[in-house]
Amino acid sequence: MAGRAEPLLTDDALTCLHAISRGLPRAVNTLALQDLTAAFADGTAPVDEAPARAATTEVAAE
Repeated sequence: MAGRAEPLLTDDALTCLHAISRGLPRAVNTLALQDLTAAFADGTAPVDEAPARAATTEVAAE
């Protein structure tokens, strides 16, 4: 959080993250990192469902 008042991920992004990771902690961490990195590269915040789904699809393909 480090001083950030608003959330980093929208509720839709969190739902997508949970569904794709099946709630597995290591998968959640990996996918969340990919989502946040993609959002940083795009200069967007918070992460919503579309970038989250694109980032998680990329990780799942590896």
